Amino acid sequence: MSNPLNNPDLIPSVLFNERKGLMQYLQKLGCSLIINLNAEECNGSVEVILNNEFYTIKNPSGKVLTPAYISFGNEKVKIGEMALNDYPHNPKCVIFDVLKILGKSTFEIKPNQSWQFNVAQNPRYSYLSVIEVQTWEGLRAVTPEFALALYLKALKRYAEAATKQQFRRVAIMIPEQYGKIQNTALKVACLQAGFNLVHTMQSPKASNDQIDK
Repeated sequence: MSNPLNNPDLIPSVLFNERKGLMQYLQKLGCSLIINLNAEECNGSVEVILNNEFYTIKNPSGKVLTPAYISFGNEKVKIGEMALNDYPHNPKCVIFDVLKILGKSTFEIKPNQSWQFNVAQNPRYSYLSVIEVQTWEGLRAVTPEFALALYLKALKRYAEAATKQQFRRVAIMIPEQYGKIQNTALKVACLQAGFNLVHTMQSPKASNDQIDK
């Protein structure tokens, strides 16, 4: 398979190789952007449809997998590798595991000892939570939807930079345990990130070692 844009940030897809039926379905929905979210590994990857083929997008670090880390330590929020690199020096400003927190109440969330942020009850919706994190301006409460939107917006930006196209619709490969509440929260995050969620699906089986080449 040749690279249609001669761009090293576009590589043939491992996840969707030969998935022609899925491609045709997504094209009918007017969707050519797919995001894979991995809650257990706390990362994500981006796929696009170009010239009737699936391609995987490399992030600015030259990798396929982008850590789902968000750092609020500076006025400009850092995403991915840069946020992960902030964690050893400024852990109280870094959020991760948002995919495990999304759409859950505080009673359903099992805190991770490595979290330096706090999870509290959402003051508007008691069945949901907010994340209390230190920022460059002080303590701030953000919703998991907002934090995930920042991450999704970054992935969208990588795809648009690599393809020179704009994306308004997205299909997302969701964690296996997601239910109705998580999917609703995911739709909110997508809208905040600037696109409409038109389809969700379970991720094809491929290891991170296969994907992150």
